[in-house]
Amino acid sequence: MERNHDSNRAEQSPEHYGEASEPRRYHPRLYITDVASQARGIDFGLWIDANQSPEELDADIAAMLASSPTIGAADWAVRNAEDFAGLTVPEAADTAYLSRLGSGVARYGEAFAAYVSWCDPTTEQLEKFADYFVGTYRSLEAWGLAAVTEMGWPEQLRQNLDAELVRYLRIDYAAWARDAIANPTGNLHATEGEDGIHVFRD
Repeated sequence: MERNHDSNRAEQSPEHYGEASEPRRYHPRLYITDVASQARGIDFGLWIDANQSPEELDADIAAMLASSPTIGAADWAVRNAEDFAGLTVPEAADTAYLSRLGSGVARYGEAFAAYVSWCDPTTEQLEKFADYFVGTYRSLEAWGLAAVTEMGWPEQLRQNLDAELVRYLRIDYAAWARDAIANPTGNLHATEGEDGIHVFRD
């Protein structure tokens, strides 16, 4: 039976695979404890919203320490974290770093957490997420389709081959994606998560 030409075109269109659906929204929080009280066997601390500026985090932490049962409490540490898209938050980190972690996860979700886990960036590099992020896709095949379409390969096939032949040809998008990741000079990295395949350029 002859294959329907319109159906074949739909199967190979970017809209068929598309990028991943809207990622889950995260609301990262940190549990900050008073180190001096903890040394005395007292669990004293405060859950705070991590999606704040460093100055706002400093103010929340200062208020917690000011109400500490231990006189002169000044040192604090991160004892717990939640809704960071699986990211491990260091216990000893300054509020500038924590602020960028929190705001990044709140804005970009799991893709940002994947970026941090992949390259372990400095505080300054956290701000460069958008420079490295290519996109989040439903599958390797979806990413491959988007990439080769952008490079113009499907159009080249249509321009250089007989239309009747093109009807029966199909680019192996998933194979292209796997080869792109494996290529040591390709400078591409992909991480699979619950939201899809997160792709970065080196």
